[in-house]
Amino acid sequence: MRAVLIAGLALAAGVTLAGQSGPAKPPNTSIKAVVAAASKYVDEYARKLAIVVGDEVYIQEQFESSGLPPSRTRMIRGEIWVTFLPADRTWMAVHDVAEVDGEKVIDRLALRELLAKSATHSVLEQVADRNGRYNLGRRARNLNEPTLALLLLDKRVSSVEFKRELVEVVDGATLVTVSFVERDPSLVRNQNGRFITARGSMLIEAATGLVRQTVISFKEKPEFSELKTVFAYEPRLKMWLPSVFTELYESEPDGLKEIIKTRATYTNYRQFESFGRIRGGHE
Repeated sequence: MRAVLIAGLALAAGVTLAGQSGPAKPPNTSIKAVVAAASKYVDEYARKLAIVVGDEVYIQEQFESSGLPPSRTRMIRGEIWVTFLPADRTWMAVHDVAEVDGEKVIDRLALRELLAKSATHSVLEQVADRNGRYNLGRRARNLNEPTLALLLLDKRVSSVEFKRELVEVVDGATLVTVSFVERDPSLVRNQNGRFITARGSMLIEAATGLVRQTVISFKEKPEFSELKTVFAYEPRLKMWLPSVFTELYESEPDGLKEIIKTRATYTNYRQFESFGRIRGGHE
Protein backbone atom coordinates (compact mmCIF):
# COMPACT_ATOMS: atom_id res chain seq x y z
CA MET A 1 0.00 0.00 0.00
CA ARG A 2 1.08 3.58 -0.55
CA ALA A 3 -0.54 6.82 0.46
CA VAL A 4 0.28 10.50 0.49
CA LEU A 5 -0.40 13.08 3.12
CA ILE A 6 -1.40 16.66 3.75
CA ALA A 7 -1.89 18.48 7.03
CA GLY A 8 -3.59 21.71 7.98
CA LEU A 9 -4.22 24.69 10.26
CA ALA A 10 -6.75 27.51 10.00
CA LEU A 11 -7.05 30.88 11.69
CA ALA A 12 -9.87 31.15 14.24
CA ALA A 13 -13.13 32.45 12.81
CA GLY A 14 -15.92 34.51 14.33
CA VAL A 15 -13.77 36.69 16.65
CA THR A 16 -15.85 39.33 18.50
CA LEU A 17 -14.71 42.90 17.82
CA ALA A 18 -13.56 45.03 20.74
CA GLY A 19 -16.43 46.96 22.25
CA GLN A 20 -19.16 44.62 21.01
CA SER A 21 -21.72 43.49 23.54
CA GLY A 22 -23.95 40.45 23.75
CA PRO A 23 -23.22 36.76 23.34
CA ALA A 24 -21.16 35.47 20.44
CA LYS A 25 -23.11 34.02 17.54
CA PRO A 26 -23.19 30.20 17.71
CA PRO A 27 -21.15 28.55 14.94
CA ASN A 28 -22.90 26.91 12.00
CA THR A 29 -22.91 23.16 12.66
CA SER A 30 -24.45 22.01 9.39
CA ILE A 31 -22.40 19.32 7.67
CA LYS A 32 -21.78 21.59 4.69
CA ALA A 33 -20.44 24.41 6.86
CA VAL A 34 -18.29 22.15 9.06
CA VAL A 35 -16.66 20.36 6.11
CA ALA A 36 -16.04 23.70 4.36
CA ALA A 37 -14.36 25.07 7.51
CA ALA A 38 -12.25 21.92 7.87
CA SER A 39 -11.20 22.10 4.22
CA LYS A 40 -10.06 25.68 4.77
CA TYR A 41 -8.19 24.50 7.87
CA VAL A 42 -6.24 21.99 5.80
CA ASP A 43 -5.52 24.54 3.08
CA GLU A 44 -4.25 27.17 5.54
CA TYR A 45 -2.12 24.67 7.42
CA ALA A 46 -0.49 23.58 4.18
CA ARG A 47 0.42 27.21 3.53
CA LYS A 48 1.86 27.79 7.03
CA LEU A 49 3.66 24.51 7.59
CA ALA A 50 7.22 24.38 6.25
CA ILE A 51 9.18 21.46 7.68
CA VAL A 52 7.98 20.43 11.14
CA VAL A 53 9.91 17.80 13.08
CA GLY A 54 8.99 16.09 16.34
CA ASP A 55 10.59 13.43 18.52
CA GLU A 56 8.90 10.04 18.16
CA VAL A 57 8.65 6.98 20.40
CA TYR A 58 6.94 4.23 18.39
CA ILE A 59 6.02 0.85 19.89
CA GLN A 60 4.81 -2.02 17.67
CA GLU A 61 3.39 -5.35 18.87
CA GLN A 62 2.67 -8.47 16.82
CA PHE A 63 0.04 -11.01 17.93
CA GLU A 64 -0.92 -14.42 16.60
CA SER A 65 -4.33 -14.18 18.30
CA SER A 66 -6.31 -11.44 20.05
CA GLY A 67 -6.33 -13.47 23.27
CA LEU A 68 -2.59 -14.07 23.49
CA PRO A 69 0.34 -11.86 24.61
CA PRO A 70 2.46 -10.35 21.81
CA SER A 71 4.79 -12.73 20.03
CA ARG A 72 7.10 -9.86 19.02
CA THR A 73 7.59 -6.28 20.21
CA ARG A 74 9.57 -3.52 18.56
CA MET A 75 10.67 -0.20 20.09
CA ILE A 76 11.49 2.54 17.59
CA ARG A 77 12.91 5.95 18.45
CA GLY A 78 13.57 8.82 16.10
CA GLU A 79 11.73 11.75 14.56
CA ILE A 80 8.56 12.38 12.60
CA TRP A 81 8.91 14.84 9.70
CA VAL A 82 5.88 16.61 8.23
CA THR A 83 6.93 18.31 5.03
CA PHE A 84 5.84 19.40 1.56
CA LEU A 85 7.34 17.73 -1.50
CA PRO A 86 7.28 20.48 -4.16
CA ALA A 87 7.94 18.33 -7.23
CA ASP A 88 5.24 15.85 -6.15
CA ARG A 89 2.84 18.61 -4.99
CA THR A 90 1.92 16.81 -1.80
CA TRP A 91 2.53 16.73 1.94
CA MET A 92 3.82 13.70 3.80
CA ALA A 93 4.62 12.57 7.32
CA VAL A 94 7.81 10.51 7.34
CA HIS A 95 9.31 8.37 10.11
CA ASP A 96 13.02 9.18 10.45
CA VAL A 97 14.15 6.16 12.46
CA ALA A 98 17.23 6.63 14.63
CA GLU A 99 17.10 3.51 16.79
CA VAL A 100 15.37 0.11 16.61
CA ASP A 101 15.28 -1.99 19.79
CA GLY A 102 18.29 -0.13 21.11
CA GLU A 103 20.38 -0.49 17.94
CA LYS A 104 21.29 2.71 16.07
CA VAL A 105 20.28 3.07 12.42
CA ILE A 106 23.40 3.95 10.46
CA ASP A 107 21.82 5.74 7.44
CA ARG A 108 19.54 8.15 9.30
CA LEU A 109 20.94 11.29 7.63
CA ALA A 110 19.83 9.99 4.23
CA LEU A 111 16.29 11.34 4.78
CA ARG A 112 17.39 14.95 5.09
CA GLU A 113 19.44 14.62 1.92
CA LEU A 114 16.49 13.02 0.12
CA LEU A 115 14.06 15.77 1.14
CA ALA A 116 16.51 18.43 0.02
CA LYS A 117 16.12 17.05 -3.53
CA SER A 118 12.32 17.29 -3.43
CA ALA A 119 12.20 20.81 -4.88
CA THR A 120 13.21 19.58 -8.32
CA HIS A 121 12.85 15.77 -8.28
CA SER A 122 10.00 13.39 -7.45
CA VAL A 123 10.87 11.58 -4.22
CA LEU A 124 7.35 10.50 -3.20
CA GLU A 125 7.80 6.75 -3.57
CA GLN A 126 11.25 6.77 -1.96
CA VAL A 127 9.97 8.78 1.00
CA ALA A 128 6.80 6.68 1.37
CA ASP A 129 8.79 3.44 1.33
CA ARG A 130 10.83 4.65 4.31
CA ASN A 131 7.66 4.46 6.43
CA GLY A 132 7.49 0.69 5.93
CA ARG A 133 11.12 -0.24 6.50
CA TYR A 134 10.84 -1.23 10.17
CA ASN A 135 7.22 -2.36 10.40
CA LEU A 136 6.57 -5.63 12.19
CA GLY A 137 4.60 -8.36 10.44
CA ARG A 138 4.51 -10.19 7.14
CA ARG A 139 2.01 -7.81 5.55
CA ALA A 140 3.70 -5.00 3.62
CA ARG A 141 2.38 -1.49 4.32
CA ASN A 142 3.58 2.12 4.22
CA LEU A 143 0.44 4.06 5.15
CA ASN A 144 1.45 4.62 8.79
CA GLU A 145 1.21 8.41 8.67
CA PRO A 146 -0.50 10.22 11.59
CA THR A 147 -1.91 12.97 9.35
CA LEU A 148 -3.09 10.68 6.54
CA ALA A 149 -6.84 11.27 7.06
CA LEU A 150 -6.47 15.04 6.61
CA LEU A 151 -5.82 14.48 2.90
CA LEU A 152 -9.52 13.69 2.52
CA LEU A 153 -10.30 17.31 3.41
CA ASP A 154 -8.07 18.78 0.73
CA LYS A 155 -8.48 18.30 -3.01
CA ARG A 156 -10.22 14.96 -2.43
CA VAL A 157 -13.09 16.47 -0.43
CA SER A 158 -15.52 16.24 -3.37
CA SER A 159 -14.99 12.46 -3.57
CA VAL A 160 -15.96 11.86 0.07
CA GLU A 161 -19.44 11.54 1.58
CA PHE A 162 -19.62 13.23 5.00
CA LYS A 163 -22.34 12.88 7.65
CA ARG A 164 -22.84 14.78 10.91
CA GLU A 165 -23.05 12.37 13.85
CA LEU A 166 -22.81 14.41 17.07
CA VAL A 167 -22.63 18.04 18.23
CA GLU A 168 -21.31 18.85 21.71
CA VAL A 169 -19.81 21.78 23.59
CA VAL A 170 -16.53 21.06 25.42
CA ASP A 171 -14.74 23.82 27.36
CA GLY A 172 -16.61 26.45 25.36
CA ALA A 173 -15.80 24.95 21.93
CA THR A 174 -18.53 23.49 19.73
CA LEU A 175 -17.26 20.13 18.48
CA VAL A 176 -18.83 18.15 15.66
CA THR A 177 -18.18 14.46 15.09
CA VAL A 178 -18.29 13.80 11.34
CA SER A 179 -18.28 10.35 9.76
CA PHE A 180 -17.06 9.79 6.21
CA VAL A 181 -17.05 7.22 3.41
CA GLU A 182 -14.75 7.59 0.43
CA ARG A 183 -15.69 7.04 -3.22
CA ASP A 184 -13.44 5.73 -6.03
CA PRO A 185 -10.76 6.56 -6.90
CA SER A 186 -9.70 6.31 -3.28
CA LEU A 187 -6.72 7.42 -1.22
CA VAL A 188 -5.01 4.04 -0.82
CA ARG A 189 -4.36 1.11 -3.15
CA ASN A 190 -3.52 -2.47 -2.29
CA GLN A 191 -0.39 -4.22 -3.53
CA ASN A 192 -2.19 -5.17 -6.74
CA GLY A 193 -3.00 -1.54 -7.49
CA ARG A 194 -6.70 -1.76 -6.61
CA PHE A 195 -8.31 1.11 -4.69
CA ILE A 196 -9.48 0.46 -1.11
CA THR A 197 -12.33 2.59 0.26
CA ALA A 198 -11.58 4.62 3.39
CA ARG A 199 -14.12 5.05 6.18
CA GLY A 200 -13.88 6.77 9.52
CA SER A 201 -14.61 9.87 11.55
CA MET A 202 -13.21 13.26 12.47
CA LEU A 203 -13.70 15.51 15.49
CA ILE A 204 -13.88 19.08 14.18
CA GLU A 205 -14.27 22.50 15.84
CA ALA A 206 -17.27 24.05 14.11
CA ALA A 207 -16.08 27.68 14.39
CA THR A 208 -12.56 27.16 13.07
CA GLY A 209 -12.51 23.86 11.18
CA LEU A 210 -9.66 22.69 13.39
CA VAL A 211 -9.42 18.90 13.45
CA ARG A 212 -8.79 17.48 16.92
CA GLN A 213 -8.98 13.77 16.13
CA THR A 214 -9.18 11.46 13.12
CA VAL A 215 -9.96 7.78 12.70
CA ILE A 216 -9.50 6.24 9.25
CA SER A 217 -9.98 2.57 8.36
CA PHE A 218 -9.65 0.30 5.34
CA LYS A 219 -11.29 -3.12 4.98
CA GLU A 220 -10.58 -5.70 2.32
CA LYS A 221 -11.25 -9.25 3.49
CA PRO A 222 -9.43 -10.77 5.25
CA GLU A 223 -7.50 -7.54 5.93
CA PHE A 224 -8.50 -4.62 8.16
CA SER A 225 -6.56 -1.46 9.05
CA GLU A 226 -7.46 1.37 11.42
CA LEU A 227 -5.38 4.48 12.16
CA LYS A 228 -6.29 6.92 14.94
CA THR A 229 -4.61 10.29 15.59
CA VAL A 230 -5.15 12.67 18.49
CA PHE A 231 -3.92 16.21 17.86
CA ALA A 232 -2.71 18.61 20.57
CA TYR A 233 -1.83 22.30 20.56
CA GLU A 234 1.90 23.08 20.36
CA PRO A 235 2.25 26.56 21.92
CA ARG A 236 5.80 27.22 20.69
CA LEU A 237 4.80 26.72 17.05
CA LYS A 238 1.16 27.81 17.52
CA MET A 239 -0.09 24.72 15.68
CA TRP A 240 -2.17 21.64 16.40
CA LEU A 241 0.06 18.65 15.69
CA PRO A 242 -0.15 14.87 16.19
CA SER A 243 0.26 13.90 19.83
CA VAL A 244 -0.71 10.21 19.92
CA PHE A 245 -1.02 7.89 16.92
CA THR A 246 -2.32 4.30 17.21
CA GLU A 247 -2.73 1.61 14.55
CA LEU A 248 -4.47 -1.76 14.27
CA TYR A 249 -3.81 -4.18 11.41
CA GLU A 250 -5.51 -7.57 11.08
CA SER A 251 -4.65 -9.91 8.21
CA GLU A 252 -3.91 -13.51 7.24
CA PRO A 253 -0.68 -13.46 5.20
CA ASP A 254 0.21 -16.96 3.99
CA GLY A 255 -3.03 -18.16 5.63
CA LEU A 256 -1.77 -17.35 9.14
CA LYS A 257 -3.58 -14.97 11.50
CA GLU A 258 -1.62 -11.79 12.24
CA ILE A 259 -2.52 -8.77 14.36
CA ILE A 260 -0.32 -5.68 14.64
CA LYS A 261 -0.96 -2.98 17.23
CA THR A 262 1.11 0.19 17.51
CA ARG A 263 1.29 3.35 19.59
CA ALA A 264 3.42 6.40 18.75
CA THR A 265 3.82 9.53 20.86
CA TYR A 266 5.27 12.84 19.67
CA THR A 267 7.01 15.59 21.66
CA ASN A 268 9.48 18.48 21.25
CA TYR A 269 8.17 19.79 17.94
CA ARG A 270 10.32 22.35 16.10
CA GLN A 271 10.16 23.90 12.66
CA PHE A 272 12.82 24.17 9.99
CA GLU A 273 12.82 27.33 7.91
CA SER A 274 15.12 25.45 5.53
CA PHE A 275 17.14 22.27 5.77
CA GLY A 276 19.90 24.24 7.47
CA ARG A 277 17.91 26.46 9.88
CA ILE A 278 15.61 25.45 12.71
CA ARG A 279 13.47 27.37 15.19
CA GLY A 280 11.52 26.19 18.22
CA GLY A 281 12.26 23.18 20.41
CA HIS A 282 15.77 22.05 21.17
CA GLU A 283 18.26 19.69 19.64
